Amino acid sequence: MFCHYKPLCVNFTSVVNEVAAKSFDSNADLYQKVRPSYPVESVESMLSFAKIPTSVAAVAEASKHGKKYAILDLAAGSGLFTNVLQEHIATTCNKNDPLVEISAVEPAAGMRTVFSQELPTVPIYDGTSTSLPFPDNHFDLVTVAQAFHWFANQQTLAEIHRVLKKDGRGALALIWNLESPEIEWMKHLRALYEPYDADVPQYRKGDWEEMFQVTGEQKTSLFELPITRKKFQTEMLVTQAHMMNRVESKSYITALSTEELDNLKQKMHRLLHEQYDKEFHLSVTGTNRKAGTINTGEAYAKHLLDVDLVLTKTLSIE
Repeated sequence: MFCHYKPLCVNFTSVVNEVAAKSFDSNADLYQKVRPSYPVESVESMLSFAKIPTSVAAVAEASKHGKKYAILDLAAGSGLFTNVLQEHIATTCNKNDPLVEISAVEPAAGMRTVFSQELPTVPIYDGTSTSLPFPDNHFDLVTVAQAFHWFANQQTLAEIHRVLKKDGRGALALIWNLESPEIEWMKHLRALYEPYDADVPQYRKGDWEEMFQVTGEQKTSLFELPITRKKFQTEMLVTQAHMMNRVESKSYITALSTEELDNLKQKMHRLLHEQYDKEFHLSVTGTNRKAGTINTGEAYAKHLLDVDLVLTKTLSIE
């Protein structure tokens, strides 16, 4: 069995972007309801990259030799990605003697509350990317879903490197899902809300990737380079109301003034309910619930998500 560690008390707003801090603390319930999940294929890629067994036969062989694996989901939020990870691992692990133990870290109290309600068996700790309440060389895999751009800095990479194993297995997996512009109405919806993120870090801007470049005074990298990239695409069904709520759950939209938010909501309503109303015509049966919370009788549209996965492994620092 793995040991659990006492959470650290960390001032969220002092180390994380203030826009993110306010949004993630106040919007936890909305975030859980309207944000999209992640494809199982992406989880399989992470586990395979970290050499964590996933097939029944491989799990049985690892258990025979007494092996154990530990995963940390950093900035776990309300647990959307952690849930996919846990469910996938549960299909092959012995519940009485689990091969893989998952832990989570999340600095926003509101998110931790929702997380604990959704995933009561997964321990979640208060902490940040630069102050993790775990010993050195502890985890086989650290995952960060939809969040690394908020805290992409050398201190974060150093702290993640510290808690990861250095035996050739310690892996870092970063994942983002983005509303695909392949869908015309989604492309126009993005054009309405993306101008508001000019002053906050975002994955699509690419600034986060600079942290992995070895330049100037940074003589050596903590992680294998070049980073490995994989892309997936997943489809879900959404209503107009679902999409409007999802946009409102975005941190930089939460930070808008009441007047700015009302103006944006009016524009989104015209786009989704007038210009593209005919796109929302699909009915849903009780057997097609990939979109999450589905209410039969409502009209849905197909919605594509582009999923980007970034993988790398630790380097031993002499």
